[in-house]
Amino acid sequence: MSASLTHEQRLGSTGIALPAALPAFGQYVPAVLHGDQLWVGGHFGTRDDGSIHTGRCGEGVTTAEARAAARSAALNLVATVRDTLGSLDRVVRVAHVYGVVNATPEFVEHTSVHLGRRVGRMRADMTLNPRTATTAAPSRPTPAVTVQRSRRHRPPARRSSAQRGVGSA
Repeated sequence: MSASLTHEQRLGSTGIALPAALPAFGQYVPAVLHGDQLWVGGHFGTRDDGSIHTGRCGEGVTTAEARAAARSAALNLVATVRDTLGSLDRVVRVAHVYGVVNATPEFVEHTSVHLGRRVGRMRADMTLNPRTATTAAPSRPTPAVTVQRSRRHRPPARRSSAQRGVGSA
Protein backbone atom coordinates (compact mmCIF):
# COMPACT_ATOMS: atom_id res chain seq x y z
CA MET A 1 0.00 0.00 0.00
CA SER A 2 1.40 3.39 -0.96
CA ALA A 3 2.71 5.61 1.82
CA SER A 4 1.31 8.61 -0.05
CA LEU A 5 -2.33 7.59 0.52
CA THR A 6 -4.24 9.58 3.08
CA HIS A 7 -5.93 7.77 5.98
CA GLU A 8 -9.32 8.25 4.32
CA GLN A 9 -7.99 6.83 1.01
CA ARG A 10 -6.32 3.93 2.82
CA LEU A 11 -9.54 3.08 4.66
CA GLY A 12 -11.53 3.37 1.42
CA SER A 13 -9.14 1.03 -0.36
CA THR A 14 -9.85 -1.71 2.20
CA GLY A 15 -13.56 -1.76 1.40
CA ILE A 16 -14.37 -1.21 5.08
CA ALA A 17 -17.45 0.90 5.68
CA LEU A 18 -17.50 2.70 9.02
CA PRO A 19 -20.72 2.57 11.01
CA ALA A 20 -22.40 5.74 12.21
CA ALA A 21 -20.67 7.12 15.30
CA LEU A 22 -22.24 5.85 18.51
CA PRO A 23 -24.24 8.44 20.45
CA ALA A 24 -23.28 9.68 23.89
CA PHE A 25 -24.64 7.58 26.74
CA GLY A 26 -25.82 9.04 30.02
CA GLN A 27 -23.59 11.89 31.11
CA TYR A 28 -20.63 10.72 29.02
CA VAL A 29 -19.40 11.84 25.61
CA PRO A 30 -17.58 9.48 23.23
CA ALA A 31 -14.61 11.83 22.71
CA VAL A 32 -13.11 15.10 23.92
CA LEU A 33 -10.93 17.29 21.73
CA HIS A 34 -8.42 19.31 23.78
CA GLY A 35 -5.70 21.28 22.04
CA ASP A 36 -4.02 18.89 19.62
CA GLN A 37 -5.14 15.77 21.49
CA LEU A 38 -8.28 13.74 21.00
CA TRP A 39 -9.25 11.65 24.01
CA VAL A 40 -11.56 8.85 22.96
CA GLY A 41 -13.54 6.98 25.60
CA GLY A 42 -14.05 3.26 25.76
CA HIS A 43 -15.99 1.81 22.83
CA PHE A 44 -17.68 -1.56 22.64
CA GLY A 45 -18.49 -3.82 19.75
CA THR A 46 -21.96 -3.90 18.23
CA ARG A 47 -23.55 -6.50 16.00
CA ASP A 48 -25.25 -5.75 12.68
CA ASP A 49 -28.60 -5.49 14.50
CA GLY A 50 -27.17 -2.84 16.88
CA SER A 51 -26.99 -5.12 19.92
CA ILE A 52 -23.84 -5.06 22.05
CA HIS A 53 -21.40 -7.98 22.05
CA THR A 54 -21.67 -9.25 25.64
CA GLY A 55 -20.33 -12.29 27.42
CA ARG A 56 -17.16 -13.62 28.90
CA CYS A 57 -14.17 -15.05 27.07
CA GLY A 58 -13.57 -18.61 28.20
CA GLU A 59 -17.19 -18.91 29.30
CA GLY A 60 -19.49 -18.83 26.28
CA VAL A 61 -17.46 -16.41 24.13
CA THR A 62 -14.79 -17.90 21.87
CA THR A 63 -11.56 -16.13 20.95
CA ALA A 64 -12.88 -15.68 17.39
CA GLU A 65 -16.11 -14.09 18.69
CA ALA A 66 -14.11 -11.81 20.98
CA ARG A 67 -11.86 -10.78 18.06
CA ALA A 68 -15.00 -9.91 16.06
CA ALA A 69 -16.21 -7.83 19.02
CA ALA A 70 -12.81 -6.08 19.21
CA ARG A 71 -12.93 -5.31 15.47
CA SER A 72 -16.43 -3.90 15.80
CA ALA A 73 -15.34 -1.84 18.83
CA ALA A 74 -12.42 -0.48 16.79
CA LEU A 75 -14.70 0.42 13.86
CA ASN A 76 -17.04 2.21 16.26
CA LEU A 77 -14.06 4.04 17.76
CA VAL A 78 -12.71 5.09 14.33
CA ALA A 79 -16.20 6.31 13.41
CA THR A 80 -16.15 8.50 16.54
CA VAL A 81 -12.71 9.86 15.60
CA ARG A 82 -13.90 10.74 12.10
CA ASP A 83 -17.12 12.26 13.46
CA THR A 84 -15.21 14.37 16.00
CA LEU A 85 -12.34 15.51 13.74
CA GLY A 86 -14.29 15.67 10.48
CA SER A 87 -11.67 13.51 8.74
CA LEU A 88 -9.28 10.72 9.66
CA ASP A 89 -6.63 12.62 7.73
CA ARG A 90 -6.17 14.91 10.74
CA VAL A 91 -4.83 11.99 12.80
CA VAL A 92 -1.07 12.32 13.24
CA ARG A 93 -0.33 9.56 15.74
CA VAL A 94 -2.03 6.89 17.84
CA ALA A 95 -0.57 7.57 21.27
CA HIS A 96 -1.93 4.67 23.31
CA VAL A 97 -4.39 1.80 23.07
CA TYR A 98 -6.15 0.44 26.14
CA GLY A 99 -8.39 -2.58 26.04
CA VAL A 100 -10.22 -4.69 28.57
CA VAL A 101 -11.24 -8.27 27.86
CA ASN A 102 -14.08 -9.68 29.96
CA ALA A 103 -12.63 -13.14 30.63
CA THR A 104 -12.40 -16.01 33.04
CA PRO A 105 -9.16 -16.33 35.04
CA GLU A 106 -8.21 -19.31 32.84
CA PHE A 107 -8.48 -17.37 29.56
CA VAL A 108 -5.01 -16.55 28.18
CA GLU A 109 -5.64 -15.24 24.65
CA HIS A 110 -5.96 -11.52 25.43
CA THR A 111 -3.34 -10.51 22.88
CA SER A 112 -5.12 -12.47 20.14
CA VAL A 113 -8.39 -10.76 21.03
CA HIS A 114 -6.76 -7.33 20.92
CA LEU A 115 -5.28 -7.97 17.49
CA GLY A 116 -8.88 -8.08 16.27
CA ARG A 117 -9.10 -4.32 16.84
CA ARG A 118 -6.79 -3.57 13.90
CA VAL A 119 -8.66 -1.84 11.11
CA GLY A 120 -7.05 -1.65 7.69
CA ARG A 121 -3.35 -0.95 7.33
CA MET A 122 -1.91 2.24 8.74
CA ARG A 123 1.61 3.60 8.53
CA ALA A 124 3.96 1.69 10.85
CA ASP A 125 4.96 4.87 12.71
CA MET A 126 1.30 5.43 13.62
CA THR A 127 0.54 1.91 14.80
CA LEU A 128 3.58 1.23 16.95
CA ASN A 129 2.28 2.44 20.28
CA PRO A 130 1.99 1.50 23.91
CA ARG A 131 -0.84 -0.92 24.51
CA THR A 132 -2.54 -2.08 27.68
CA ALA A 133 -4.56 -5.29 27.62
CA THR A 134 -6.19 -6.27 30.87
CA THR A 135 -8.84 -8.67 32.14
CA ALA A 136 -12.08 -7.81 33.84
CA ALA A 137 -14.13 -10.35 35.75
CA PRO A 138 -17.40 -8.58 36.61
CA SER A 139 -20.35 -10.33 38.23
CA ARG A 140 -22.93 -8.90 35.79
CA PRO A 141 -23.23 -9.07 31.96
CA THR A 142 -20.92 -6.51 30.34
CA PRO A 143 -19.45 -5.93 26.87
CA ALA A 144 -17.06 -8.72 25.89
CA VAL A 145 -14.37 -6.22 24.84
CA THR A 146 -13.82 -2.48 25.37
CA VAL A 147 -11.30 -0.45 23.35
CA GLN A 148 -9.95 3.04 24.06
CA ARG A 149 -7.37 5.22 22.25
CA SER A 150 -5.78 8.65 22.46
CA ARG A 151 -4.64 10.47 19.32
CA ARG A 152 -2.83 13.63 18.30
CA HIS A 153 -4.25 15.41 15.28
CA ARG A 154 -3.43 18.28 12.98
CA PRO A 155 -5.23 21.53 13.69
CA PRO A 156 -7.72 22.46 10.98
CA ALA A 157 -6.26 24.41 8.09
CA ARG A 158 -6.45 28.16 8.62
CA ARG A 159 -8.79 29.84 6.20
CA SER A 160 -7.70 33.00 4.43
CA SER A 161 -9.52 36.25 5.13
CA ALA A 162 -11.23 35.93 1.72
CA GLN A 163 -12.51 32.46 2.68
CA ARG A 164 -13.79 33.83 6.00
CA GLY A 165 -15.58 36.68 4.20
CA VAL A 166 -13.29 39.34 5.65
CA GLY A 167 -11.64 41.92 3.49
CA SER A 168 -12.08 45.19 1.64
CA ALA A 169 -15.38 45.96 0.00
